[in-house]
Amino acid sequence: MRLITRSGPFIFLCALACLSGGIKAGTPAPLPPSGDSPEIRDAQDAARRVRSLYFSEDNTAGVAEGEKLIERFPDSSELRAWALVNETQQSLGDDAIREEAMALTVERPSDPWSWFALTAASRFSKERRSETLKLSRKALAMAPDHPDFLWLRAIVLSDQRKPAKAVDFVEQVIPRVSNPANLLTVRGDAILDLNGSEGEDVDPLILEAALQDYGRARRADSSCVMAYTHAAMALAYSGHKPQEALPLIEQAAQIAPCSLGVHRSLWEIIRLNGEMNEEEKQARLESNIQTLLSCRGGKSLDEGSS
Repeated sequence: MRLITRSGPFIFLCALACLSGGIKAGTPAPLPPSGDSPEIRDAQDAARRVRSLYFSEDNTAGVAEGEKLIERFPDSSELRAWALVNETQQSLGDDAIREEAMALTVERPSDPWSWFALTAASRFSKERRSETLKLSRKALAMAPDHPDFLWLRAIVLSDQRKPAKAVDFVEQVIPRVSNPANLLTVRGDAILDLNGSEGEDVDPLILEAALQDYGRARRADSSCVMAYTHAAMALAYSGHKPQEALPLIEQAAQIAPCSLGVHRSLWEIIRLNGEMNEEEKQARLESNIQTLLSCRGGKSLDEGSS
């Protein structure tokens, strides 16, 4: 889905937060509890944790926790793959990440997760579109019924400007997974991309079809964060209805209260909401940042900067 941009709104809102006295400019928000938490008993738990951070749109925590957990479970290819997925999403195509993933395929050529990692690390490279499609086919062939590998194939099809194929692929494979929420979210994104070039007005029928799939995703799994955030951003930007988007993004923030990515989207939608005056926006923003910092172990806004 290409409609989401954060540069201007995010800078504006971060500046507003800094002026409020609660966050010092240039000081990152504290991370959530580290991967050393006692509930991480084995490598499978670790992989699930880092995977969950990706799907909660908390890539910063996914990278940080992933690094710590890899120290504990260095033999887990699945854990390393999801750490790289978070890192790729955060850096949007850093060659060093791709090189690390490629090294994993050399080290473990018969392990499907090494190819999963390389596919994900290649997603954002425009020069490697054809190669990424081939990698996604190879990874899926090694784990043809795994929901995450089906999801990866779908998202690569959508990324590589083949939205119609992504839409059809998801509909074909849905019966093969017990929880299709992530696949349906990708399908909603791909439907939006059927509209054409970025920046064009979205056909209302296309927007409605995408929103229906996001709704299907939420019905399949009411805790699927991206089914809320993607629908909210589609409504706010493609539908020009930020006031209708606000309840959806607030639900996402309730499901993933520590996710910086989710809160960034919430800040954008607050900024866009024409039904609030500037004082109301600032009050909502400050309240939300206080909640976020509390969740992530930082100081609240009314404590001031140190």
